[in-house]
Amino acid sequence: KLKMKNNKPLFVIITRNHNRYHLTSEFIESIEKISYKNKKIIIVDDGSSDDSGTRIKKEYKGRVEVIFTKKYVEYCKGLNFGIRYAIQNSKPDFFFLVNNDTKNFSENYFDVALNSFIENPKIGKFGSAVFDYEGGKRGGGDLMHKLGIDLVTPTEGYIIPLAVFEKIGLFDESLVRYYEDLDLIKRMHDNGYITFADKAISFDHLG
Repeated sequence: KLKMKNNKPLFVIITRNHNRYHLTSEFIESIEKISYKNKKIIIVDDGSSDDSGTRIKKEYKGRVEVIFTKKYVEYCKGLNFGIRYAIQNSKPDFFFLVNNDTKNFSENYFDVALNSFIENPKIGKFGSAVFDYEGGKRGGGDLMHKLGIDLVTPTEGYIIPLAVFEKIGLFDESLVRYYEDLDLIKRMHDNGYITFADKAISFDHLG
């Protein structure tokens, strides 16, 4: 069964910011509207050369936590930086790893996800439907095949339990940005986990 450290599991939301104050602030305003209460937002400021990271930290004090990489480290290292920080400083049960150019999350997003994990503890990666800003379907929920890997979860944002990371490890930083999701799925499959997407919930991705 799914082992959780809290009676009300903690969802830690991690996104990267790099010189994109407008997108990241819009992301924060949107994801805060998810009704699930026990959630924490961590912004990894990935080597911004402007003041976007410090501005977000000041303007959203008490609402989000902003952590800074010493230099620009890119996608995999940036997310790993946030995941390791959360593990050391919080008691996360789930990680929602999501791009900062996203918005319009379903209000019940985490409730639906949690029910899915409870019903099937073999879910290693949970996703949803994803649309563009004009309402066109981008993906999520439909079976795709990439490099011999079957996947239904979108790359723009997905939920992974802490227990899965503890079993398979974090992102392969040698991949930098692309194919990292396929690598995770392969390792999940090798350890008996599946991927799952619920198209009843969604968010929008600028892309």
